[in-house]
Amino acid sequence: MRDRLRLFCMAALWGPLPAFALVLPGDVEQTAQASLRGEVILPRVPLRGAVPQEARQSGAVVQTAWRVTGATPFELTQALERQFEQMGFSVVFTCDTEACGGFDFRFSYTVLPEPDMHVDLSDFRYVLMETAAGETRAILASRGGTRSFVQLTEVSPLPAVPLGGTPIDTDVAQSQSVAPDSAAPLEAQFTARGAAVLDDLVFATGEAALENRDFSVLAALAAWMAAHPQARVVLVGHSDNDGTLAANIRLSRARAQSVAARLTARYGIAPDRLAVEGAGWLAPRAPNATQEGRAQNRRVEAILAPTP
Repeated sequence: MRDRLRLFCMAALWGPLPAFALVLPGDVEQTAQASLRGEVILPRVPLRGAVPQEARQSGAVVQTAWRVTGATPFELTQALERQFEQMGFSVVFTCDTEACGGFDFRFSYTVLPEPDMHVDLSDFRYVLMETAAGETRAILASRGGTRSFVQLTEVSPLPAVPLGGTPIDTDVAQSQSVAPDSAAPLEAQFTARGAAVLDDLVFATGEAALENRDFSVLAALAAWMAAHPQARVVLVGHSDNDGTLAANIRLSRARAQSVAARLTARYGIAPDRLAVEGAGWLAPRAPNATQEGRAQNRRVEAILAPTP
């Protein structure tokens, strides 16, 4: 739908606010939506270094991302900010790029994975809003080429469980092409499972080469390895299921090799700290029946290797 698109928010699913329609300027395409009951990181001050406890928000969470043509990140945040103010929200914190904390902010913030949501480290804007009743809305917008991306995070207080009642189900509900673990910062992923998905990377079907541009997730991995000089990482490539297993193992290993070469050439990571492997289509994280699922499966993961 061109020019303006009405977007129906999910607040009524979780919290006391009624359902409402948001309006975004431009040509708008929803790229992802995920809901969960748990914790997200929504900064209330510029982030530099460790994440303060007050940035951690718990409750019923809905995250939605859109890709927009014809509107800037500033125009998108302004449009949403005005509409939420009319619903009783007040701005708690707002910032742009370096004033937010730059690199530290981006890789602490809970962001939906590429390609659904893109954040340019040199051009993004953030607005945090709240109501007196404890509802929270966080808006993150950025530029990606000729288009803009915007993510809305909605956090509502969980209903109290009556004495003797049934505990709240903490299972994560997903929709579209969202992989919540890949949205977590690298440090959190390494701590939680010893591996991290490098979701900023995009590979076309049958292609192994990386584009000649900066990838924020590689900068994050290089920074993490610089801060942990004894760490060694195995880069494991994965593919969709287009083709034979043998061919895809070769292809996925070549993708991992491309990542290793970029880490060495651009970020100075010593080659002996990196190893590469290929898994082909043996470990999908989404069905290969859709274009979105295949895009998720074409990936490289960083796995912590035993320290010699």
